[in-house]
Amino acid sequence: MQCETGPRVGRPVLIALGSALGALPAAHPLLIPSVGSPSHLLWWVHVLPVALFAYRFGGRGAAAALPASASLVIVGERLFGNGYGSPASWQTCLALAVALTATNLLVAGFAVYARRTARRLGRVAYDDPLTGLPNRLGVRRLLDARLARGVGPHLAVAFVDLDDFKTVNDSLGHAAGDRLLTLVAERLPRVA
Repeated sequence: MQCETGPRVGRPVLIALGSALGALPAAHPLLIPSVGSPSHLLWWVHVLPVALFAYRFGGRGAAAALPASASLVIVGERLFGNGYGSPASWQTCLALAVALTATNLLVAGFAVYARRTARRLGRVAYDDPLTGLPNRLGVRRLLDARLARGVGPHLAVAFVDLDDFKTVNDSLGHAAGDRLLTLVAERLPRVA
């Protein structure tokens, strides 16, 4: 049995991140005007991996990737030159490393923000914000996962209805109705 599981929130965020990363290399020579066109390679070799680490592993991934990226650009420019066959000067290497680190920080910050937003959207799509319990799409997703693993001998699905809930909501107000729902949501896992 396959149920509808709702929108995939990760894909739009990754598309937005990819679009931003694809547009930024055009501005990269403006950040480091003395380097010229070979700096586009620096972008894809250094900035894109930092963004992917930041998106996948959060701030810790970015913190681990930033020094490695700056070190690699310094070593690479000193050993192999700036794309024209001659090694770059230390001043050029350091300026490039500083500009690249600043760019990496901006892109990593955007990637971490995109990651947090994707997680938040996932919670909003599948969980009720008041109770924290799975909503209809969340229950369907959980059931699909359980059915895909194999049901085994025990599986129960319960439908809970609160008698006269509308009366509580109308007579005591929405705050009291919300409190009743949260109390029931807190007690349900203990009953199961």
